[in-house]
Amino acid sequence: RFSSDAAKLKGNVALVCGGSRGLGAELAAALGAAKCKGYLACRNPNQGTRELCERIEEHGGVATIVAGDVGDPHWCETTKKQILELDGRLDLLILNACAPPQPRDVAGIAVTESTSYVADNLALSKVPLASFLPLVSDADGTIVAISSSFVDESPAGFADYVAVKMAVEGVVKIASRENPKTQFLIARP
Repeated sequence: RFSSDAAKLKGNVALVCGGSRGLGAELAAALGAAKCKGYLACRNPNQGTRELCERIEEHGGVATIVAGDVGDPHWCETTKKQILELDGRLDLLILNACAPPQPRDVAGIAVTESTSYVADNLALSKVPLASFLPLVSDADGTIVAISSSFVDESPAGFADYVAVKMAVEGVVKIASRENPKTQFLIARP
């Protein structure tokens, strides 16, 4: 269902993981402009998040903040129940949540800190993917994974960030093979 044609998005129900700032906020605003009902998942909603929802609603969209950790399976299950109760379906899942990269040389970071960054940020995509995939699949919907051009570019100092994005892409590619009636898109902005 995901298309550049905004009319095709009208009335869809979308969950944007990492929807409170940066690219996630821009995606949420675009979905709102297309008249999707958007759920913006973020850990710490703030005034900017609330203002984003107000702007979306001023332009005829619907936006609801769902505060919590998308890497927490319990939060995902609770949110899934909420979306099902309110809307009965989920058409679009955007996997965008990721901590900002901390540029460092491969040899300049402690191994435990490095592996924690990768594991914690991989969970921000893998857990909601596993939790919400059945809902999106039931709706013949679309899952969009936001990766990075860094996967191809491999700039010095970003090994952990690139590792996260490559792992997310791998998980999404496997999920697409396991769920052929669901559409998947990996975007590398």
